[in-house]
Amino acid sequence: GVPGTPSFSGPGITSGGLFTPSLAGPGTHSIKYTFTATAGGCIDTLTKTIHVYEPTVAAFSFTSPACATKDVTFSDNTLPTEGTLSTWTWNFGDGSPVDVRNNNTPFTHKFPAFGPYTVTLTVSTSNGCQSTPKVAIITVNPQPKVNFSIPPSVCLPNANVTFNDLSSIADGTEALFKYTWDFGDIGSGAANSSTNKNPSHTYTTTGPFTIKLQVETGVGCLHDTSILLNTIHPQPVALFNTDKIDVCVGGSFNFTDNTDPLDGITTQWNWTMDDGNVRNTPTFTYTYGAEGTYNVGLFIFNSYGCRSTTATTVMSVNPYPVANAGPDKIVLEGGQVTLTPAVPIGINVTYLWSPAATLNNAAVSNPLSSPKDDITYTLNVTSDKGCVARPDQVFVKVLKMPAIPNIFSPNGDGIHDRWGIE
Repeated sequence: GVPGTPSFSGPGITSGGLFTPSLAGPGTHSIKYTFTATAGGCIDTLTKTIHVYEPTVAAFSFTSPACATKDVTFSDNTLPTEGTLSTWTWNFGDGSPVDVRNNNTPFTHKFPAFGPYTVTLTVSTSNGCQSTPKVAIITVNPQPKVNFSIPPSVCLPNANVTFNDLSSIADGTEALFKYTWDFGDIGSGAANSSTNKNPSHTYTTTGPFTIKLQVETGVGCLHDTSILLNTIHPQPVALFNTDKIDVCVGGSFNFTDNTDPLDGITTQWNWTMDDGNVRNTPTFTYTYGAEGTYNVGLFIFNSYGCRSTTATTVMSVNPYPVANAGPDKIVLEGGQVTLTPAVPIGINVTYLWSPAATLNNAAVSNPLSSPKDDITYTLNVTSDKGCVARPDQVFVKVLKMPAIPNIFSPNGDGIHDRWGIE
């Protein structure tokens, strides 16, 4: 209630009593209040202290590389000055909501796309002070778009598959890519992986196999993809049938494909006849022009382009034996004579003579003949392959015993007038 003039003095304060902590600086400051009375100029003073807390300086770090759509770990590095840290307010500058946390445990954040982002951290302390924001520009690198192609079909027994890399990246740095392939073929040992851009791998079974490709960019961003390889086809096993495996010269064979094309359809037949000729139909009849043995082979292709194994069978074209009944014979009535045909060389044959009634054995090469009258024998010769020779004949002349008459009456009556020795 005393009229007069008040004034304040001290660090960071105006005479009107406005205190600015940033001007005063951190610490405890004495503020002096002076009142001068209008009447008589009487003065009184009063001193009190005010404490300005030292501001906290926010700080943080993050893991590198920062890759789009991948976790980036943020760690708070703020050191408290006075009081304790109580809240951390993060703004990632990517349109996501502001993240207010009540502890400084490291955490992760995903940026939706590549590019620069302004990340801001503000820290509050238990005494109500708030730090100045810590601002950092984070460059988030693009992720590679990982892709590759596989062939539409490959065939056993050794299915060599070439994988073609189709990966790309938004910043055009494909030349810096590092590749890690897993061919999904566990049993192949070290050969199950590769670091080449377009590797090849040989499979020995149909699978399926899960192929994984991981691409690392020049700054270390990783991405991968997996594709199922299920286009390996089994090898067909060739097989064919014939109506016979032995014929005589001029005889024919009937060939029929019996190959199982497995998961495809037979589209091509490849026959080799071993005489310079080939055939390309599933069934056919074939006649060789000369005797001999021929290794006939067949392999097929199916609708997946898979070549089968090769099936082979030995076909025999056999010569005809020559029947030669030997020279004609002469035998005395009541006697025997041996037939002496020419024996074929190099061919196993059987013999059959006819008529057989006057022979001791009609199925041997040189039977004994005991004819009563002149006779012609026919010889048939058949090889062990069933080839029948053209028949040949031999004539046996039987010399009869002379008829000696015991009556002679040469009287001109026409009866027993002559004595004739036959």
